[in-house]
Amino acid sequence: MLPTLAQVWAERLDRYRASSLTVKAFCQAENVSVPSFYQWKKRLAQTQAAPAFVPVNLTSPASDELDLLLPGGATLKLNVQLDEAAIRKILAATIAATCEADAS
Repeated sequence: MLPTLAQVWAERLDRYRASSLTVKAFCQAENVSVPSFYQWKKRLAQTQAAPAFVPVNLTSPASDELDLLLPGGATLKLNVQLDEAAIRKILAATIAATCEADAS
Protein backbone atom coordinates (compact mmCIF):
# COMPACT_ATOMS: atom_id res chain seq x y z
CA MET A 1 0.00 0.00 0.00
CA LEU A 2 1.36 3.39 -0.98
CA PRO A 3 1.70 6.10 1.66
CA THR A 4 -0.72 8.99 1.51
CA LEU A 5 0.46 12.43 0.53
CA ALA A 6 0.03 13.51 4.14
CA GLN A 7 2.30 10.67 5.30
CA VAL A 8 4.91 11.62 2.68
CA TRP A 9 4.86 15.21 3.89
CA ALA A 10 4.93 14.23 7.57
CA GLU A 11 8.07 12.18 6.91
CA ARG A 12 9.53 15.04 4.87
CA LEU A 13 8.92 17.51 7.70
CA ASP A 14 10.57 15.09 10.14
CA ARG A 15 13.62 15.00 7.86
CA TYR A 16 13.65 18.79 7.76
CA ARG A 17 13.57 19.03 11.57
CA ALA A 18 16.47 16.57 11.76
CA SER A 19 18.47 18.54 9.19
CA SER A 20 20.45 21.72 9.71
CA LEU A 21 19.26 23.16 6.41
CA THR A 22 17.28 26.30 5.81
CA VAL A 23 13.76 25.81 4.47
CA LYS A 24 14.88 27.02 1.05
CA ALA A 25 17.88 24.65 0.89
CA PHE A 26 15.84 21.73 2.19
CA CYS A 27 13.09 22.32 -0.37
CA GLN A 28 15.65 22.48 -3.16
CA ALA A 29 17.17 19.20 -1.99
CA GLU A 30 13.71 17.57 -1.81
CA ASN A 31 12.61 19.13 -5.11
CA VAL A 32 9.51 20.75 -3.58
CA SER A 33 8.42 24.38 -3.45
CA VAL A 34 8.76 26.56 -0.37
CA PRO A 35 5.03 27.50 -0.45
CA SER A 36 4.10 23.77 -0.51
CA PHE A 37 6.41 23.19 2.44
CA TYR A 38 4.63 25.83 4.53
CA GLN A 39 1.14 24.76 3.41
CA TRP A 40 1.81 21.16 4.45
CA LYS A 41 3.46 22.24 7.68
CA LYS A 42 0.33 24.23 8.58
CA ARG A 43 -2.08 21.51 7.43
CA LEU A 44 -0.34 18.77 9.41
CA ALA A 45 -0.06 20.97 12.50
CA GLN A 46 -3.84 21.46 12.40
CA THR A 47 -4.55 17.74 12.13
CA GLN A 48 -2.12 16.92 14.93
CA ALA A 49 -3.84 19.48 17.13
CA ALA A 50 -7.22 17.80 16.65
CA PRO A 51 -8.77 16.84 19.98
CA ALA A 52 -8.78 13.23 21.06
CA PHE A 53 -12.02 11.42 21.71
CA VAL A 54 -12.84 11.35 25.39
CA PRO A 55 -15.39 8.86 26.73
CA VAL A 56 -18.43 10.47 28.30
CA ASN A 57 -21.01 8.57 30.32
CA LEU A 58 -24.51 9.98 30.53
CA THR A 59 -26.25 8.30 33.41
CA SER A 60 -29.69 9.81 32.98
CA PRO A 61 -29.93 12.36 30.18
CA ALA A 62 -32.60 14.99 30.63
CA SER A 63 -33.58 14.58 26.97
CA ASP A 64 -32.71 12.56 23.88
CA GLU A 65 -30.51 15.40 22.61
CA LEU A 66 -26.99 16.39 23.54
CA ASP A 67 -25.71 19.84 22.60
CA LEU A 68 -21.97 20.15 22.00
CA LEU A 69 -20.54 23.66 21.86
CA LEU A 70 -17.74 23.62 19.28
CA PRO A 71 -14.76 25.95 18.95
CA GLY A 72 -15.88 29.00 17.02
CA GLY A 73 -19.29 29.04 18.69
CA ALA A 74 -21.21 26.49 16.60
CA THR A 75 -23.47 24.00 18.37
CA LEU A 76 -23.74 20.37 17.30
CA LYS A 77 -26.95 18.62 18.37
CA LEU A 78 -26.67 14.83 18.72
CA ASN A 79 -29.29 12.24 19.47
CA VAL A 80 -27.99 10.37 22.53
CA GLN A 81 -29.51 7.14 21.22
CA LEU A 82 -26.92 6.99 18.40
CA ASP A 83 -24.28 4.32 18.75
CA GLU A 84 -20.64 5.22 19.35
CA ALA A 85 -19.58 4.52 15.75
CA ALA A 86 -22.19 6.93 14.38
CA ILE A 87 -21.19 9.65 16.83
CA ARG A 88 -17.51 9.20 15.91
CA LYS A 89 -18.36 9.53 12.18
CA ILE A 90 -20.38 12.69 12.82
CA LEU A 91 -17.62 14.24 14.94
CA ALA A 92 -14.90 13.29 12.44
CA ALA A 93 -16.89 14.85 9.59
CA THR A 94 -17.50 17.97 11.67
CA ILE A 95 -13.79 18.30 12.50
CA ALA A 96 -12.81 17.75 8.86
CA ALA A 97 -15.29 20.37 7.67
CA THR A 98 -14.04 22.82 10.29
CA CYS A 99 -10.41 22.25 9.20
CA GLU A 100 -11.34 22.76 5.53
CA ALA A 101 -13.17 25.98 6.38
CA ASP A 102 -10.18 27.23 8.40
CA ALA A 103 -7.76 26.40 5.56
CA SER A 104 -9.67 28.49 3.01
